[in-house]
Amino acid sequence: MERCVTPDLDQFQTRIREARWFSRLGSFTGRDGYVAITDHNAWVAQTRRLILKEFAFHGDKPRGIGQLAVLDSVESLPTEQSVEDPFHQRTLYDRIQSAGKTELLKRWSLEHCRIARSGFAAIPENRWLKVGRTDYSGAAEQALLFAIRAAGTELLTDQVGIWCACVDLYCAGHWPFGRLPTGEIAVL
Repeated sequence: MERCVTPDLDQFQTRIREARWFSRLGSFTGRDGYVAITDHNAWVAQTRRLILKEFAFHGDKPRGIGQLAVLDSVESLPTEQSVEDPFHQRTLYDRIQSAGKTELLKRWSLEHCRIARSGFAAIPENRWLKVGRTDYSGAAEQALLFAIRAAGTELLTDQVGIWCACVDLYCAGHWPFGRLPTGEIAVL
């Protein structure tokens, strides 16, 4: 499933510097292991349903929205730095600790997250990030930072995988925001 085009540290940093975060949401075309969410109406309907669910309101399921079933089954990828890696758990981090590279990972993560953050000011207004009063910008930015840190664990353990591939998607302007029960990644 993973397909990473930035498998080395220098390329990785260059891609992050040149990224235009969230500039191509809704335009991902999909590929093996990834599901493209391109139906904005389904995204809006799902956002409204999540808000209603949060406040314990129940409404009818909207009809005629094909991707809504996909969105219903998505488990969000982490948007908080304190959450455990859902793909590797602690395996890669434990290897980094055993190799005495904990400080290297910390410095690497801080530097790359700093570089990424410097591009946040250029994030365009986007109908995918702001649905009514719901603003996904903060969650999307935090998810990106989590992915960068997790990609660092892959790179520093020579286990380039899903997080490096997700960072590539972010760098291309998309948001890999969730995981389906099939293991596929849902991408805006």
